[in-house]
Amino acid sequence: MADQLRSIFDDPKYYVKVFDERTKRQQRANALIEWTDDLVVNQLLGKLSVKGRPLKVLGIGSGTGAVEFSNILQLSKKFPLIVTTVLEPAQNHIDEYKKLVEKESITGLTHHWRTQTLHQYRDDVGTSAKFDVIFAVNSLYYVDDVEESLRYMYDILEVGGIMIVIVVAETSGVYKLWKNFSKIYESVSFQKISTSEIMESLSNLNINYQLQRRRNDVDVTECFIEGSQEGQYMIDFLSHVTNLRESIPESLYSEFISFLKEISGPQDGYGEKLWMETSWEAVFVQNVIMTDQLRSIFDDPKYYVKVFDERTKRQQRANALIEWTDELVKNQLIEKLSVKERPLKVLGVGSGTGAVEFSNILQLTEKFPLIVTTVLEPAKNHIDEYRKLVEKESSKLKGITHHWRRQTLNQYRDDVGTSNKFDVIFAVNSLYYVDDVEDSLRYLNDILENGGIMVVIMTAETSGCYRLWKKFSKIYESVCFQKISASEIIENLSNLKINYQLQRRRNDVDVTECFIEDSQEGQYMIDFLSHVINLRGSIPESLYSEFISFLKEISGPQDGYGEKLWMENSWEAVFVQK
Repeated sequence: MADQLRSIFDDPKYYVKVFDERTKRQQRANALIEWTDDLVVNQLLGKLSVKGRPLKVLGIGSGTGAVEFSNILQLSKKFPLIVTTVLEPAQNHIDEYKKLVEKESITGLTHHWRTQTLHQYRDDVGTSAKFDVIFAVNSLYYVDDVEESLRYMYDILEVGGIMIVIVVAETSGVYKLWKNFSKIYESVSFQKISTSEIMESLSNLNINYQLQRRRNDVDVTECFIEGSQEGQYMIDFLSHVTNLRESIPESLYSEFISFLKEISGPQDGYGEKLWMETSWEAVFVQNVIMTDQLRSIFDDPKYYVKVFDERTKRQQRANALIEWTDELVKNQLIEKLSVKERPLKVLGVGSGTGAVEFSNILQLTEKFPLIVTTVLEPAKNHIDEYRKLVEKESSKLKGITHHWRRQTLNQYRDDVGTSNKFDVIFAVNSLYYVDDVEDSLRYLNDILENGGIMVVIMTAETSGCYRLWKKFSKIYESVCFQKISASEIIENLSNLKINYQLQRRRNDVDVTECFIEDSQEGQYMIDFLSHVINLRGSIPESLYSEFISFLKEISGPQDGYGEKLWMENSWEAVFVQK
């Protein structure tokens, strides 16, 4: 029988006839357009946030664009620039969609037309293109594998992006027809799915979703009137078969009509008309990072030590930061500082365990035998480690006094204001954690003695770390981390009209283990780079894969190191002398 059945989609002109017949027999004309427009306004606009670029939309099985184009017009109320990729395998449908776009001629909207199925698009493009909004309205009936298609759609959803999948509800009459006469629908390449199958697939993929429902029944009275052309159009639309009556055995046709009557009935206010339930359900998926599931490596002091040590031992040069900053103190600070008849006053901002800062202060003692250091460090375990270091090296510390303050820079400013001034301020890899970088730099400059020097060290804009921060900003925002480089420091100092000098040092890091499955060392490195404890288990699998792929993209081999992969790690020191 299968070779005798022709799908209504095989004849574009006939499809338009039967679709129009079905549309005019809905209880409410344009119900799907009105409902989806309402969903866009109330469910999408408030949740989407895109800045500095167009909104990227993907339409899957867009048809003639009647629904999708109206939805995009709603999006344009908030997003004046929208780029839409249209996937539609039927060329005649694309032609109709193009006519609609030309007729409306809306400024700011761009369309890329692809006469393709979702599967063909995936084979061509893979996951290289990402989208903020994906529409799949009554189109997933035609994919080969629903769960695999949903996985792919989620993979190409931008972080923060929203996917809307609309299919019929399980209670709909059409779904009951599909299930009861499955052989007919299989013959015309049609997946007999409802939202129940969509939700089951999403649950299997551990993807969260929300659900909304709308009912708009259809008048099927004509289907039971012998010789009615309108009735035949309706039957062919419901069965998806051109001329169903002549294409299947009479007994099966009679069974189809009887079952259709069984699932239909009259409704109040409509006389003797017979109505079949038509309910749609919209499944919403937003690719969000669950911030309450992300734990910063700074929340667990012992774990932080593990990941920090792993990162440190994989540098090209051990102790490179200490050696470089010691060199900077000798060559840039000592000659320029002049303090007489009092101790040199030093402030450490975010001093950590003191490994870098303490070594720098020892360099300062070569010229300044008396030094008073104020240590600002909010982490108690770091202050404890710093104190242990001071006690251990006490023989070298004659003339050096430490004041310990378990505070952030903001807390210190609230307590002390500008009453204390300093000759040297060290802020080594610490301004990532302030609330307002420019305001913090202004304050640090305010508490610098005349002739005093401030040293701010940050990652360089070319560093792999910085590129990760910019690419995966949502992850770093979730763990309270400012995605800034020395470039932002320079920009802020320029805004404040504060002069500065700059020096740079490179010390790349070996990330080879990050790409070895089940490597504990690799997981420590990944957690250090992301600042998240157990990144792999804390974000969607697709996002984790994207993170690893990008890390590999920005890494590479270097001469003399065999097959090891290195990520650039460059620091820049910004000097300010008042």
